[in-house]
Amino acid sequence: MQDHNSRFPTIAKILILRQFLWGAAFYGAFVLLTKFFLNDLNYSETDTIMMMGAFGAVGPVFSAVGGFLADKFIGAFRAVYIGYATYLVGFLLLGIGASQLNVPMSILAIALIGFARGLSATCPTVLFGNSYSETNREAFQQGLTVNYSINNLGSFSAKYLFPFLITYLAYQGVFFVSAILMALNLLMFYKYRKELVSVGNDLDKAPLSLKTWIMFFAGSAEQFSRFFGLLA
Repeated sequence: MQDHNSRFPTIAKILILRQFLWGAAFYGAFVLLTKFFLNDLNYSETDTIMMMGAFGAVGPVFSAVGGFLADKFIGAFRAVYIGYATYLVGFLLLGIGASQLNVPMSILAIALIGFARGLSATCPTVLFGNSYSETNREAFQQGLTVNYSINNLGSFSAKYLFPFLITYLAYQGVFFVSAILMALNLLMFYKYRKELVSVGNDLDKAPLSLKTWIMFFAGSAEQFSRFFGLLA
């Protein structure tokens, strides 16, 4: 069992590593998207700016909806796991779209990535906080600072490294690297799923009804269609 009173409980360490992998995968791809659409897909400058503006704005706004879905319907762990699986699909489609110079597929991929960001954005902090005991809040605050510093390290490293990788891997290869990083996160979450569920909310610790799943997927489909409509 993990020590909730230690400076860095086991689950906190896992979530810090998750933050590094996510930061590298997301921001490494994000920094390339504008140039990719302009140069490789020959997308117009106006449409590219509008699309990237919508992508940058809607994801964080949708995180409020994602937090609500996690709190009221599916649980924090499930929201992160489903969100990261969606990230993986999005980065894979982005790589395929880049290899085929397929604009609709690339936009669909970006919409999936934005949806995944909104669904999963708030929940890792919930898991991180619950990995510490109520009497260990000072260590939690210190751990949270490390967590976000690691995120900055991952994003900073990828923003500088990924553009250099284009020379050797082209855009599709770099997007597939992001997919690999998200796949590592998924594998890590699957391996430690019992421990992560234990620090989730009450919904994570009980099976969900078929009605709840239907409501969740129907609501997610509706939100995704709106997001895709803003980008397309």
